[in-house]
Amino acid sequence: MIHEDNVKLDWYPRNIGFLTRHCIRRCAFCVNRDRTEIKQVNTIEDIYQIPNAKIELLDDNLFAYPDAARLLKTIGDFYRKNKVKIKKKHLKKKYNRCKI
Repeated sequence: MIHEDNVKLDWYPRNIGFLTRHCIRRCAFCVNRDRTEIKQVNTIEDIYQIPNAKIELLDDNLFAYPDAARLLKTIGDFYRKNKVKIKKKHLKKKYNRCKI
């Protein structure tokens, strides 16, 4: 399910998109203030269209998604399966310690 909010710019070689949309917080200043639930709109495979390019997730509130643990596990599994490299040392250490 490829969401229309995924971004593909030929001059900006990145995999950009949303795994989830909306938020439960209802902040007065937010574009999502009228939403009451978070829903999954893509998989990481949907977003990863340019091999070896960075992945940029634009989710408003991924950790408030009710099934966030499963979604994070699929991201980790995807990274391992596709041998996506984490380039920042401090993030790599945290990622390697993460057990979901």
